[in-house]
Amino acid sequence: MSESVRRAIGESSVYTPRKAKVESIQPMTPSETLLELRPSASPLRGSPGQFVQVTIPGVGECPISLCSDCRETETFQLCVRRVGLVTTAIHRLVPGSIVGIRGPFGTTFPLEEAEGKDVLLVAGGLGMAPLRSFVEYILKNRDRFGEVTLVYGTRSPKDLLFREEVFEWYYEKPISVILTVDLAPAGDWTGEVGPVTIPLRSLEIVPARTLAVMVGPPVMFSYVLDVLREKGLSDDRIYCSLERRMFCGIGKCGQCQIEDLLCCKDGPVFSLSQIADRGEAL
Repeated sequence: MSESVRRAIGESSVYTPRKAKVESIQPMTPSETLLELRPSASPLRGSPGQFVQVTIPGVGECPISLCSDCRETETFQLCVRRVGLVTTAIHRLVPGSIVGIRGPFGTTFPLEEAEGKDVLLVAGGLGMAPLRSFVEYILKNRDRFGEVTLVYGTRSPKDLLFREEVFEWYYEKPISVILTVDLAPAGDWTGEVGPVTIPLRSLEIVPARTLAVMVGPPVMFSYVLDVLREKGLSDDRIYCSLERRMFCGIGKCGQCQIEDLLCCKDGPVFSLSQIADRGEAL
């Protein structure tokens, strides 16, 4: 990029990646890795629910949700699943590597709307990564919330993300945690077995004071939504994060368009009342 172009658009342009150094990189499962990044100029100051665009020079760029509450920290964390060229390159990074970042972009989880309410969090698979940032926010401000319940489902016990933290929450009970897996070897698992809807159905909630947030694979949403509606939750009290085909991060390319909405700009976090009448959303 020429100096004249750089001056014209400015170093802080949403189009221009800024440097970030890999502080640490830690495998969590056979497919997921946790990165801690330190931006070179100033802290990221992202909020739970938002995402960044990560650039690997010579390879490409991809959107990744924040998995830490970095509003007041110097570093931030990303949980990356290896699925393509860019994410494979990210898995090969080492401490000290330099990447490019743009953002943070997008809407946040309903942080203020959830205050004073019971909060129900439903995570499926990699959906635990962005929801972890919301849990961190809640734990930092625990007295602002009522009962908080996390229902977290994975394919198998070895696929649990943030295992130590999740089991710390499970045993110390700053929040209630229900764990379920699709498949469990005999004798190796004492939690639930089956989809997240099974423990969800047995939960007792008070619809008038409960707010629900679900993050996971798209196939999960309609089934979870059916259960939440059966329990009396209205659409304006149900939120989900839709991370589909996001590319530019700023609402210009149209790759993530859902009818008249742009997932990267109007979302990725939506209340159900925003998307219930848009057939392409769920």
